[in-house]
Amino acid sequence: MDKKMRHRTSNWLACLLAITACCHRTQACLVAREDLAVVESPFPIDYPSSNPLPNRVLRVVPTASRIEVIDRVVGKDYLMYKIRDTAGLGYVQFDITKMKEAPCDG
Repeated sequence: MDKKMRHRTSNWLACLLAITACCHRTQACLVAREDLAVVESPFPIDYPSSNPLPNRVLRVVPTASRIEVIDRVVGKDYLMYKIRDTAGLGYVQFDITKMKEAPCDG
């Protein structure tokens, strides 16, 4: 690779890295429409139904609570949110009837 080509390649990589560094997920929160069970592991209780993996409910988030979303875990049959609330970390299973996504305040 000649000098000119190396220079172009390094400029391209620097530009790509700068763009990637500036792009990050917007912080989101969930607002509970009804009580939400916060579980220990990133999969639903009694999943899979044929031979359930160990998981337990850590606590219940009350209706109208706002909880911070740290990450999303997508399984074959489910979507879990990794969340942080005043009691710590955990996971809640996505259910459109029980929650809504909202921007976090501050």
